[in-house]
Amino acid sequence: MIEILYSKTEEETENLGKNLAKTLKMGAVILLTGPLGSGKTCLTRGIANFFKITEVHSPTFAIINQYKNQEYQLLHLDLYRIQNIHDLDLDFYFNKKNQVIIIEWGEKIESLLPQKPIKISIEIEENNRRKITVTTP
Repeated sequence: MIEILYSKTEEETENLGKNLAKTLKMGAVILLTGPLGSGKTCLTRGIANFFKITEVHSPTFAIINQYKNQEYQLLHLDLYRIQNIHDLDLDFYFNKKNQVIIIEWGEKIESLLPQKPIKISIEIEENNRRKITVTTP
């Protein structure tokens, strides 16, 4: 299924993330694609806020940020700087309960995933509007 959404502000993008999170099942893997500055981390903040996780930051330099509360875990990966995906030992992360995995620049790893991901593509249009395409398996 494909759903197309639009956002004009960071707040709207975060709210779209919160609404998306309401439909997620634990164990979900989300691949985010879009140019630098398109709102991938902003959308992730919205998803995290739904799970009562705050203080989400871009993992561009850390590669993986792991956020937890008493009930849930959110893994937020950024593969922008990764040249060889096989250098990362990601199998460890994909079999945990009560977690959601969000991968920025996810197109780099899609073929290696153990399950069909939710794909979210963000495009920047005229007047800084974001076109957000959500494709669910």
